Amino acid sequence: MAGYSAMLGLTGVGVGFHALAAVFGQAPGWYLPSLALLTLLSVGLAASAFLAVHRRFLPWLLLLAAAPPMVGALLIAVGH
Repeated sequence: MAGYSAMLGLTGVGVGFHALAAVFGQAPGWYLPSLALLTLLSVGLAASAFLAVHRRFLPWLLLLAAAPPMVGALLIAVGH
């Protein structure tokens, strides 16, 4: 569980650095809010997974739910 969360976290850091570089360039107005929304959604789900660690399957479901928003943020960051 920790490795999967670390992978999500490092992906988020990479997206954040790419977004920071794009914002200092000429990024459209929708770029930063969309990345922020997707990343915060993913981080919230991952944090919830750690808070639900006493359950058997809930943390894994929350971590699986955290992956698609992070993939979306990654695709937006790479595609721009």
